[in-house]
Amino acid sequence: MTKRAFIIGVIFSIIIGVSEIIWVAWTSGSPMTNDHSAGASIFFLFILCLFINPFFKKIRRNLALSSSELVLIFIMMLVACAIPSWGLVMNLIYLMAGVNYFASPENNWFQIIIPRIPKFLIPKDIEAIKFFYEGLPKDKSIPWNIWAQPLFFWTIFILILSFMMISISVIFRKQWEENEALLYPLMILPSEMIKEGSGIISPFFKDRLMWLGFSISFILNSLIVLRFYFPLIPKIVLGKWIPFGPGGALGWLSIGLRFEILGIAFLLSSDISLSIWLFSLFYFVEEVIFNRIGLNIGSPDAYSLAVPIAYQMEGAFLVFILFSLWISRSHFKRVFNKIFKNDSSIDDSDEALTYKQAFIGLIFGFLITVLWMKMTGFNFLPAVYFSIILILTLIGITKIVVQTGTAYCRPPINPGVFTLHSFGSSRLGPGSAVTSAFTFPYAGDIRTSVMTTSSNGLKLAKKFNLKGRFLFWAIFTGVLVSFISSVITVIIISYKIGGINCWGWQPVGMPPYTFNWAKEMILHYQNVDIRRIGFLILGGFLMFLLYFLRIRFVNFPIHPIGMAFTYNVPTQWVWFSFFLGWLFKSMILKYGGVNIYRKLLPFFFGLIIGAFFSAGLWNIINFFTHQQGIHLTVT
Repeated sequence: MTKRAFIIGVIFSIIIGVSEIIWVAWTSGSPMTNDHSAGASIFFLFILCLFINPFFKKIRRNLALSSSELVLIFIMMLVACAIPSWGLVMNLIYLMAGVNYFASPENNWFQIIIPRIPKFLIPKDIEAIKFFYEGLPKDKSIPWNIWAQPLFFWTIFILILSFMMISISVIFRKQWEENEALLYPLMILPSEMIKEGSGIISPFFKDRLMWLGFSISFILNSLIVLRFYFPLIPKIVLGKWIPFGPGGALGWLSIGLRFEILGIAFLLSSDISLSIWLFSLFYFVEEVIFNRIGLNIGSPDAYSLAVPIAYQMEGAFLVFILFSLWISRSHFKRVFNKIFKNDSSIDDSDEALTYKQAFIGLIFGFLITVLWMKMTGFNFLPAVYFSIILILTLIGITKIVVQTGTAYCRPPINPGVFTLHSFGSSRLGPGSAVTSAFTFPYAGDIRTSVMTTSSNGLKLAKKFNLKGRFLFWAIFTGVLVSFISSVITVIIISYKIGGINCWGWQPVGMPPYTFNWAKEMILHYQNVDIRRIGFLILGGFLMFLLYFLRIRFVNFPIHPIGMAFTYNVPTQWVWFSFFLGWLFKSMILKYGGVNIYRKLLPFFFGLIIGAFFSAGLWNIINFFTHQQGIHLTVT
């Protein structure tokens, strides 16, 4: 690892932080960082490996980046992708500003919501917030001073939270990668791209099957975009929604093809890809049945789907987490022996942090989260409970991602809402709903996180023999510069064109949705709901039963993991691509064998790259041609 790789990583992390905000908020293009696949990192790695590095290698070999340098740059880009849009910043900034802008006499937020918000959490200048949403007058400059105090507190908290997530990733790396031998599917493609060969470019880019797969996804996606420029081009439809019941009253089923998901699904073990699409359908059928019989145990919680199924899946999710912790107990024992007894037989020298440092990071992050929740409105016990649920949720989501490679995994019930219902809002008081609402940017409405990306990054680092504490600082720096650059970009763009004119869910959708939910929770206190607990127990029992069958019968074909996460948006949108990936792999293995499967892998790699490269390339073109509203990735 060299300083130049670190500097290049910083530059690309800044580019990701800036470009994603422009693509999502300004041009309404294809999001490239809004899920665990981190498409922007693949896009820029492709450019580095195919164009930039071979160019320098041709001039002079020692000018080119080595594989270890490319890995470091990619890891920094990877964690940078967890920050700009759905991972944190757009959620946070528009929630901070939107609560004052969207407050009105009609919704009574001035009386119900705003008095319960701690003053250090949000900017308070009403006129400056109006300019943020409606555009800055020509004779005025951006009022950075109103953002200074809240962003100072939020930045400190977010960086400590990120440190905690990286620390947890370090603690679990050996267990997941070596003891359980999880696949880390999202890291297979970048690993292949980075491998060095004897020639100017990597052998990966010389494979004809890869370019065939690339061409299919790139050309079809490009034709979709070109139709916006040239309406005479025939419309290409890669998906549709099928209604159940009159006007879709019972539910809507998505049937569609996503090239990047098809490619990832082909990499998975068949039992896991089967589990993903099968339980997606299982939950959909369950939803249709519940709607048909009129089963309703309350309105959906914030950022969750139908209540019965959401709590059923939360029960399965919690059992999944507890089972994961249980099978890790031997590893935890070794970690604790290293921390408290300095056991010399346990080597942590190749980790990004020593186990002692990682443990301190976990405890420190936990205590700061408890303090933060206490400062923002929770009592001590609920604050501790929330912090535990948050950590468990992050562990669960991260393990699902590194095991299944799914790009779309969100908590069934976000930790703030789960805390509220665990104690009952009537016991926690009216301020608790507002406190919960301000957990949504980093713990609720998230589709990626620093923990999932850093865990994937640590896997890649280990494969290419990157060691030492420098790796931690590279990861942390990627988070920091992405956060700073994306915060600045959101504020500048919003003051320039007016946040109300920005695209995406966050500017005008998230604040009203979030605080209207909080208002309803305040106006209608809720006790602990035995019906929700019932579905929670049901989901946990079904998950336990699946694990029992899996352990008892070696050839049991269904992996339990799908029950823990597949009933959410957007997993419900992409299940069919997982089905196709499972079907193609099963048929090829059955009739062609392992050798044919391995020979076809580059084709499916090409599908993934073609999808992300076309999305990134057309984002750039559409920006300069002022074309808006074109989406090639899941929004």
